[in-house]
Amino acid sequence: MMESPVQGQLARRVRWGGCGNVRPERGATRRVLTQSLDERKCASRMAGVSLSYEDQCAELPECKEVRPELAEVPSQVLQDVVKRVDLAFDAFFRRLEEGEKPGYPVRRIVGSY
Repeated sequence: MMESPVQGQLARRVRWGGCGNVRPERGATRRVLTQSLDERKCASRMAGVSLSYEDQCAELPECKEVRPELAEVPSQVLQDVVKRVDLAFDAFFRRLEEGEKPGYPVRRIVGSY
C-alpha cells in the first residue's frame, strides 16, 4: 500500500526522532492528521463548507468508538493534532488574503511535529 505524501513525511520525521514521545500514538495520530486534512479538503470541495476545530473535535469520541487504536491515545493528543491542522489552515487563508504565497498547510503541520 502506498503512503500519501503527508504520511511519508511524518513517518520520516518519526524515524529521525523529531517527534519526541510518540511511541504507541504514532500511527493513530498520523491517521487523525491525514483524516483531518482530507475531511477539510473534501468538505470544502464537495459541500463548499469550512470545518472548524470544534467540528472535528466533536467527532473524536465517535472515532474512538469505531477505531480501537484511537481509544488508547489520550484525547488531548488527538485534539492537539486537530488543533495543528486548524492553525495551519488559518495561517494558509491569512497568507492568501494578504497576497503572500500561501503554500498548502501540509508542510507547516508536518514540520511542527
